[in-house]
Amino acid sequence: MGVTSHDADTTDKVVFRNVKLEALAPAPPSADLVLNSSVQILQTEDEARRAVVVWNGPGRVNSPNWMPDQKNLYAYKDGQIIRIPLLDPLNGGKPEAVDTAGLVDCVGDYGISPDGKAMALSCAETKGGIRNLYVLPFGGAPRKLTEGAPSFFHGWSADGSTLLFTRGKAAAADFFSVPAAGGPEKRLTSDTLHDGPEFTPDGKFIYYDSSRSGSSQIWRMKADGTGAIQITDDGMENQSPHVSPDGACVAWLQMKPGGGTGVQDASIQLLSVKDGVIRTLVNFQGNRGSFTMPVWGDKNHLALVSYQMLPAKDNGATQ
Repeated sequence: MGVTSHDADTTDKVVFRNVKLEALAPAPPSADLVLNSSVQILQTEDEARRAVVVWNGPGRVNSPNWMPDQKNLYAYKDGQIIRIPLLDPLNGGKPEAVDTAGLVDCVGDYGISPDGKAMALSCAETKGGIRNLYVLPFGGAPRKLTEGAPSFFHGWSADGSTLLFTRGKAAAADFFSVPAAGGPEKRLTSDTLHDGPEFTPDGKFIYYDSSRSGSSQIWRMKADGTGAIQITDDGMENQSPHVSPDGACVAWLQMKPGGGTGVQDASIQLLSVKDGVIRTLVNFQGNRGSFTMPVWGDKNHLALVSYQMLPAKDNGATQ
């Protein structure tokens, strides 16, 4: 229990009476719990932090992403990329599936171009085929950028000219870049201990996570793959760094060691690039999918997905 004054300049005495505290037996777990996902927009300013749920419902949703004009939020659900219109006052409208122009088996590795005219995505041309990296102009035909080996999108450069992608499994991949217009790809790493690359807004650096030092930590390297330095070393598992549009902050997902890939206790950590101060922005139930693609809408808002186990009969989606 607690109480606070609306006037910061006053001091009042508050007395609680007839209060009794009892240890209750834990409630028996429900037999019909189902996974529920909540797509949230989180405000980051110290003095006005708040989270707004813009979509909520049964099933697994992951990889939240933004349209640059901040009028739509994208996410991945049940093999489809969905678009959630953002309303005023802030809320989510009815989701609709994105037309992938015949591409199939798409995964949650996708991102909107900085000019909002195209989407980069990792899909196959036939069911069960190799997933390659494509650029899909909205209303146009997909343009293939890679060939011959599974390739997974992770970031656009701020000028829209270059894409970052990975080859390999999560946390055991190498990084490559390729021109968005098409052309030869460039290999940036060669030790398959990485994931989650993302450019800084000035295009000079790439933040990513790596287990080079024995556990997953946040690293930074030059855009050509040289000059790698370790940013975190705190005994936790730090993954999926994302740089704010003004370059002032880097946010990432943090979980406890040994938690595996399932839903678990997680938090979002926020680094101030100017002074190196790191603070916890929010604690929630999540995993890598909660925070894997570019998540910043503007310098003060980012998106994430939290998960809850709720009784099926009480789980009403805001779809």
